[in-house]
Amino acid sequence: MARVSRAAAAIGAMIALLTAADGAAQEPVLRIGDSELVRGAMIDGAAAYPARTLEQLGFRVANAPSGLIAVLGGDTLHFWDTSPYFRS
Repeated sequence: MARVSRAAAAIGAMIALLTAADGAAQEPVLRIGDSELVRGAMIDGAAAYPARTLEQLGFRVANAPSGLIAVLGGDTLHFWDTSPYFRS
């Protein structure tokens, strides 16, 4: 009987650890500065954050016909609505 309860406890602990790891993997968090947190999402194994987060990093962000444009100093990034890629 003791063997069964130890095995059950081990299985329970493994499920709890896997669930915690899975939950953390689904919602990445980006820290900006000392206290601001931006919640992201996991998409195809990569962390993704709202493009508007760039404003909090000092970019000027504007809508464009195909997606979004972000400007910082003399650098411009072009983002497309349905793509994780950008062009500079």
